[in-house]
Amino acid sequence: MFKKLRLGLKFIVVLAIVFLSGILLSGVLLSSTAHRQAEQQVSAQATLLMEMVDAVRAYTNNQVQPLFADRLDSSATFIRESIPSYAARESFEFLRKRSGFSDYFYKDATLNPTNSRDLANEFEAELVQKFRQNSDLQEMSGFHEVAGKNLFYVARPLAIKQQSCLECHSTPSRAPKSQLATYGTDHGFGWQMNQIVATQTIYVPAEQVFQSYHHQLFLMMAVFAGIFAIVLLVINTLLNRMVIQPIVPMARLTQKITQDQYGAHEAGTDEAEEADLRKLDKVARRSDELGQLAGLFRQMMSVISDREQSMKQLVEKLRYETTHTKQAMAMVTRSPSSSNVTDLIQRSRRSRRQSDPQPQNLPALLLSVPVFQSFNTEEIERLIQLGYQIQFDSQEVICREDESGNTFYIILEGSVEIYVNTLQKSLRTQTDGSFFGELSLLLGIPRTATVRALEPTVLFAINQTGFQTLLQEHTGLAEIIANQLSEYKAELEQRQASLRRHGLLNDETTFAQNPVNWIRDRFNQIFGV
Repeated sequence: MFKKLRLGLKFIVVLAIVFLSGILLSGVLLSSTAHRQAEQQVSAQATLLMEMVDAVRAYTNNQVQPLFADRLDSSATFIRESIPSYAARESFEFLRKRSGFSDYFYKDATLNPTNSRDLANEFEAELVQKFRQNSDLQEMSGFHEVAGKNLFYVARPLAIKQQSCLECHSTPSRAPKSQLATYGTDHGFGWQMNQIVATQTIYVPAEQVFQSYHHQLFLMMAVFAGIFAIVLLVINTLLNRMVIQPIVPMARLTQKITQDQYGAHEAGTDEAEEADLRKLDKVARRSDELGQLAGLFRQMMSVISDREQSMKQLVEKLRYETTHTKQAMAMVTRSPSSSNVTDLIQRSRRSRRQSDPQPQNLPALLLSVPVFQSFNTEEIERLIQLGYQIQFDSQEVICREDESGNTFYIILEGSVEIYVNTLQKSLRTQTDGSFFGELSLLLGIPRTATVRALEPTVLFAINQTGFQTLLQEHTGLAEIIANQLSEYKAELEQRQASLRRHGLLNDETTFAQNPVNWIRDRFNQIFGV
């Protein structure tokens, strides 16, 4: 599905995926950061209030309590304002009456309090026990639900540090009479020095702070989305103007060329072609990569146009020559002694036979050749694509000595004779499954012998380009052929003078000592394998 989309849509899809992935990842990271910052802000606020409460406690303990120390026993009622815990609680209650502070709470939560309003609930009692179990623990914080609201709390241990505290909380006999008259003798006693008897706990609402950070996070993500939309629009616009629009005329012109419709109108190109060519010329004036491509494409269009004209002229010429050839053939029928025309007839027949359908057993015939026996079905099909079938009559010359050779032949049916004219010697006869022509093709040397068909013979031919492709796809094939060519050392030695004349025998020592290495070097020079 993605492959069928246009280029612009592909860029949009890819950028959208990248954006959504980035938004998701940044959203997770920013959300975590925002939550942590909101918690730090709430914690700082709770800590500040805790320090203020401690300041009230210290003021009451150091400044207020000494003023009423002598009146505790003589007074008929207990002076609660002289107690630091009471003063801190009452001061905080005044704060809660102000607008915006109703959800703030402070409590000296005590397991065995003098004043019942300071009695620790289950959660606060658990905090006291944790402080008692870990004397190094100086503060705890977190979230806890109070009155149906999720509040942030900060708790600190409250221990008996002054001996004067035990006068009111050790035993009823030592406590002031006014205290006993107000709170009784049932609770608030039995405290010991350095014992953690309570936890100072402040509850601070965090919902508004977290909502504020969430709103900032949402605003930030909205800004990111807006920026991405603008970037996407700019990229899409630039892509259309700088890439897609210049490519469209090239694509249309290429399609016309492949369909043989370019310049098909008698009066020249049509209006659409002229418009595309003008756009192409405009792009070619650019100095970027597409401009260079458009310039090369424009040159190619000119070359194609020139070749079209040349092809038309050549077709007319061939048509004219064909007419005269037919007339000459008619004369040959009446005068068969003309050897030149006979040769022309043979070449014509050979060209016609080359286009005949390949035999159905061609893959099996190719597999019978030793160098191709390791090929699988797909590799044999690839080999067939690289070559072509050709037929020769009995005694017909396939290739001549000293001619340039660029074709490799495999005998499918029939037999051939390998003959050296300069030596007046027949080297060998080859039949089905064997091959020849490899010396000239693979070593880049002239034909070392003349080959003629001894009977009607069907060959499979591969030119130099096809064989180079085959060797590059099957690197081991070059080694097999090199070892097999070494069997023709005697024939190569007889041709040393010819090889030296063509400049192909620069290293005669290597040739004399190890012809396989010399053959490998020629392979590397010609085919790069």
